[in-house]
Amino acid sequence: MSRVGILTVHQSVNCGASLQAAALYRAVEDLGHSPQIINYCPRYFMSYMDESNRDARRTPKGRIKSLLIGKRLAKTANAFDEYADCFYPNKTKRLDTPDDLKMASLEYDFYLCGSDQIWNAGHVHFDSSWLFDFVRLDGSRKLASYAASIGSDSPGAEEIDWIASGIGRFSSVGVREDSAIEILASRGVSAYQCLDPTLLRTREEWAAQATPADRVLPEKYIFYYPMEVNSLETELLGRMKKQLNLPCVALTDSFRRPPLADYQVTGFGPRQFLSLLGNAAAVFTNSFHGLAFSLIFQKPLVSYRHPTRNSRMESLLRAVGLLDFQFDSADAISQWDIEAAREQISVASGRVSALRPKSLEFLKEALQ
Repeated sequence: MSRVGILTVHQSVNCGASLQAAALYRAVEDLGHSPQIINYCPRYFMSYMDESNRDARRTPKGRIKSLLIGKRLAKTANAFDEYADCFYPNKTKRLDTPDDLKMASLEYDFYLCGSDQIWNAGHVHFDSSWLFDFVRLDGSRKLASYAASIGSDSPGAEEIDWIASGIGRFSSVGVREDSAIEILASRGVSAYQCLDPTLLRTREEWAAQATPADRVLPEKYIFYYPMEVNSLETELLGRMKKQLNLPCVALTDSFRRPPLADYQVTGFGPRQFLSLLGNAAAVFTNSFHGLAFSLIFQKPLVSYRHPTRNSRMESLLRAVGLLDFQFDSADAISQWDIEAAREQISVASGRVSALRPKSLEFLKEALQ
């Protein structure tokens, strides 16, 4: 049994991040290894309620925010902590800075990083911890990545050079987007495209983790998982609601309920995300993991382009033959039909199942 240290975005209050961390942890464990989450908690990923943001909560603006939505944010933070303790319980002590990582003397047979935008240089502030710069290699240690995401649609030369210079020591490089393969090849790095860790688990496994939201909701609804509000999103959602004649349930802790949302669920964690999406009649999102779990639960989907990080979704849609599920104009939705979408999603879900063994085989070989 090998010791595997996993470095991933596991501690931010983001459903996709927590769920992919749990999935990667379980995949490593299923291969017969002993995984441990390297509990790296840089401030740029931490929630408003985290101890690192204590001073921000004491400012006049912070006091107002805490007064308005502090209780729901605390409830959400607790829900995410509970999920982490349940599904990736083996973690190191908390490590807040790159210096903390270097001083920790972490000893593993394999150091594995992935997935959620850990190589998006702007997202992680060029923090080379995500490239294992704190690890001193010897003959008994190996570095690898699984489904590491660059995220950005058009990374600059400086960003690409930053990644390429760091992964020269890696024995295996697995990336999530097909665009990353071409980007890294331009610097002489060979990479393999893997499924996101969440897609390595089955619908039944995820459903077993779900917990209903603690409020009354309609039996049939559109699940709305907003990453940002813009004019295209608002117009598309309005047309989708009219076409399906269904109410909309939004999952967000924002003070104001998103436009066109009929219900808002706050104070949530990954378990409530799974329940709300899994029981929805249809899904509306531009979140990568909103898309991934729509495939897992075989939910009719309306997706729309993200202005700067669309390659994440486009790559997955292309892999499963659903590029026409992503809209860049409101008029295009007039051609969308829920029954046809349900059939197409079912076929696409089968393609995910066919791709899963190859991704698991890559992970298995990376840890040998």
